[in-house]
Amino acid sequence: MPVLRILETMYDCCQGIAARIVLIRSDGYDY
Repeated sequence: MPVLRILETMYDCCQGIAARIVLIRSDGYDY
């Protein structure tokens, strides 16, 4: 079972979600 591969995928997913949150915030929601 390729654990590193799973961790890599999870990391990429988290990065994508974080980038989306940052984009939404900078898009007009000033927190």
